[in-house]
Amino acid sequence: MVRPKTTGVKCLVQNQDNEYLLIKTTYSGDYWTIPGGGCHRNESLENATMREVKEEVGIDISELKQLGSYTSEAEYKKDIVHLFFAKTHQTDIIKNQREISEAKWLNKDSLPQNRSRSLNEILLKL
Repeated sequence: MVRPKTTGVKCLVQNQDNEYLLIKTTYSGDYWTIPGGGCHRNESLENATMREVKEEVGIDISELKQLGSYTSEAEYKKDIVHLFFAKTHQTDIIKNQREISEAKWLNKDSLPQNRSRSLNEILLKL
C-alpha cells in the first residue's frame, strides 16, 4: 500500500499587540490550531502560507519566517507540514465560514490547553 505524500503549511500570525491568531476549523474537532493548508502544484511554501491565511481569515501577513517542519501520518497519508511565523497590522478577522468555525486573537498567557499538534510544534520553536 502506498500512502499519498502531501505538503502543507501552517502559520502562527502575531498582531501589533503581540496577540496570536488561533482558529477552530469546521472539520477538525474542538481544538485550537493555526491557519494553513495544502500547497498547490508548483506553489512556493511562502505563497501557499500567504494564500491560506488570506483565504481562511482574510488577513494579509508580512515578515514571513519559516521555523521548521514535521511529518504527520494522520489519515493514512504522509504529510510534511512546514511551520511559519508572520506578523500583521490587521486585527479584523473575516472567517471563511465553510472552513473556520471560530477565530480570535489571544495573548501568549491565555492560550488554551486544547491545541493542535501544529500549534504545539510551533510554540516550541518560538
